[in-house]
Amino acid sequence: MIEGWVETIRADLDIEEKNGSRSDPLSHKLVVRLLPAYLQELEEYESKKAELESQLAANKKSDEENEEAEREDEDQLSEANIKRIRQELAQVKKTLTKLKDALLKRLDTASSQLMMEQCQQLVLDIAKDDLESQLNRYVTAHRQQVIAALENWWDKYRVTLRDIEAKRDEAAKRLEKFLRELGYVS
Repeated sequence: MIEGWVETIRADLDIEEKNGSRSDPLSHKLVVRLLPAYLQELEEYESKKAELESQLAANKKSDEENEEAEREDEDQLSEANIKRIRQELAQVKKTLTKLKDALLKRLDTASSQLMMEQCQQLVLDIAKDDLESQLNRYVTAHRQQVIAALENWWDKYRVTLRDIEAKRDEAAKRLEKFLRELGYVS
């Protein structure tokens, strides 16, 4: 079973390289279970990349504002800092590329180190999680149906029989009064 998942991830990566697939091999349940440290490392580099890109974007925006206002801002980065940030960003991007390329190697290594019992337990845990999430979806959907039915009943039956009878009696009295005024009832 695990070998099949690894092959599926490998195929997803091949398809992603060719046409930019929508499938994300990093979110596959096997990768999440076997390589949490790897995913954490990727996340750290992704956040570092985003931080560096935002610094460059903020500086570019500051440059545009300074050209319009014709004044220098203290928050603006120097050319040396910009160059350092760009070099650091390039290094982070290279590291990210290397990490993403190493996914299959790390996955093969991690899966080959598992004993038969560990493989069975991993597959059972993943199947259990899938089953629990599916059951939770069913329970939630059924709960929503019950709530909708109860709300419908509340809308229909919130007025009590006594209230209805009181309104009926009041309407009957008014009708009788109108009929007397018109001379139909004595």
